[in-house]
Amino acid sequence: MKTDWWWQNVLSEWSVNAGHEVEIVPYSQLQKQRVFGEWWLNSGSWNLHLESRFYARFNPNPDVTLRRTLTWMLCLLRQSRRPSPEVFLTSWVEDLVNLSVQDLDKAVAGGELPPLSGMDWVEDYGRGWFALISPIYPRTVMASERLELRQQVGEVATSFLGNGFVGWINLEGPGEEALVFIEDGVLEEGEGIWDLPPGEPCDDELPKARRNLRLLRRILGSLLDSLRQDVLVTAQVVVGARLDSTSGLVHSLLTAALLQHKRHLFPGVHGISIWEENPLNILLQSLPAAGVRWFLNAAALDAPPLSPANLEAALSEELVVSLQSLISANLNVSEAARLLFVHRNTLIHRLDRITELTGYDVRNFQDALTLWLSLKLRAQATADTAQSDKAPHPTHP
Repeated sequence: MKTDWWWQNVLSEWSVNAGHEVEIVPYSQLQKQRVFGEWWLNSGSWNLHLESRFYARFNPNPDVTLRRTLTWMLCLLRQSRRPSPEVFLTSWVEDLVNLSVQDLDKAVAGGELPPLSGMDWVEDYGRGWFALISPIYPRTVMASERLELRQQVGEVATSFLGNGFVGWINLEGPGEEALVFIEDGVLEEGEGIWDLPPGEPCDDELPKARRNLRLLRRILGSLLDSLRQDVLVTAQVVVGARLDSTSGLVHSLLTAALLQHKRHLFPGVHGISIWEENPLNILLQSLPAAGVRWFLNAAALDAPPLSPANLEAALSEELVVSLQSLISANLNVSEAARLLFVHRNTLIHRLDRITELTGYDVRNFQDALTLWLSLKLRAQATADTAQSDKAPHPTHP
């Protein structure tokens, strides 16, 4: 259990003076419905809510006067202990990443967000990007070893990003993520140091915004390489929208949380997903459910009579990969065949097969775009439904 909760020592001293045993109990799932200092009676024992992961159980039961006095004291102490900007931000982002997909989509569309009281005093982080690093620990790692690995992950992030390490975020169920901030100064220090992949234009030939994204990707790629080599831990990174001022803080953190939710659909390159690298994905994620249904129904109208209602159900994985490669090659069949390491005639046969099954000639731009969007949107809707079905619901002990 975490040992630096401020209320632990307070309750320990109160226990000695009041003559009541206090047991700190973890919730089976994150508890977001109760408020700090709330009491409830369960199986004959009085319990006190402390935070989303813990509550206190008392023996013997305190009477109403003791309960009110303890709540009043804890609330006063809590108000006097204003959290640091780092603690506030990690707590707020933890609320975001643990929202359901539907609730997070509503937040992006301008709906309700987790409470932002206190955001006005969060210090100005300047210009840069917030990112979430998700370490993937080996299954054989014990709990004690995991804590040590977590510390090493933080040290590696600090070595690359300086003061950019913000804190750790607990996910519902197993898992955790490191919240970091990559400021412009880190990119400026790294410019000219990070290796340029062969065949790519020099940074000076790119617009500044695109050059910054490339530098950002190189720095994060080096960070992930260091985690693999030095800590023996693989990791994935999602990067939110660029932060240019304090007023954009919410948008930057919100887009990072959204990308974390949807990275199974847009996994990025080499484990790194950056919000601003693919504007089309931003559009697809922002479409309302009704609009997606209308598009999918219209797209299925041109399919052959015997084709499945869902166009993607007609396509094997090989045909889907062939379609994606053709689009990556800008509909150049010869280049797509090279990317797939197959003969041009083999690819042409596959494209003809796609036309037979779906009614779309993917060598035509509009047909290729329609079928590709259909596949993307159907996969997104299916994944969102699956995540919603698996989403845990708060339970009371």
